[in-house]
Amino acid sequence: MNVLIARMDQQVRALNDATELPVSIIAESEGSLIAERYLEADPSAPVDRLIVLSPILAPGSVYYPPRGRDGWGVAAGWGLRGLASVMSAVSPLHFEADAPIVRDVVDQPSAFHDACFTGPVARVEFLPLADAVAAREEGEPATRVTVVTAFHGGLLGDPSVRAHIRDVLLNAPQRADHSMQTLDTVVWAGAGAWRVPPLEPSLNPAWHSAACP
Repeated sequence: MNVLIARMDQQVRALNDATELPVSIIAESEGSLIAERYLEADPSAPVDRLIVLSPILAPGSVYYPPRGRDGWGVAAGWGLRGLASVMSAVSPLHFEADAPIVRDVVDQPSAFHDACFTGPVARVEFLPLADAVAAREEGEPATRVTVVTAFHGGLLGDPSVRAHIRDVLLNAPQRADHSMQTLDTVVWAGAGAWRVPPLEPSLNPAWHSAACP
């Protein structure tokens, strides 16, 4: 994670030096976690806006130990590894349950909570409707939220989403679709019965007690 944050900082500084203007970051899926951690670590970064596509909602709600170790979620961890192998074999999706960025989130979930994102940077969210089944958490509200009919990931390749992003970058008025936001709320509420409850941090000795880094 620290390597990725350092690389993002290099890119942001290079753009800022070249344009002498604040930088807007567009991050998708796991990239949103990296961007948020970067802005938490350096609140003075020359960034005025963070646009997140398919952000990871309530990261680190569950736990499974590293490969070869025991602890909370050991069976679930092996189940996830098996599912990841199957998905990688039959689809373009490539996911590793023990990838470094995944382990960072699993091992230190409190550092990725929305409540830690409290900087002055405006946050704009594009949420795929399919993610309405996922858990949510209370944190800093986004400046703008747009719900789109899509699955998780790949929103940057959607022409309609790119048009919305262009409007954001140009500070154009928001084209609100209240029906989509209402549908998102209804789906989220209806999926509550199937949602895995988060693990209480105090029950897992592998987690740190600090709320934010």
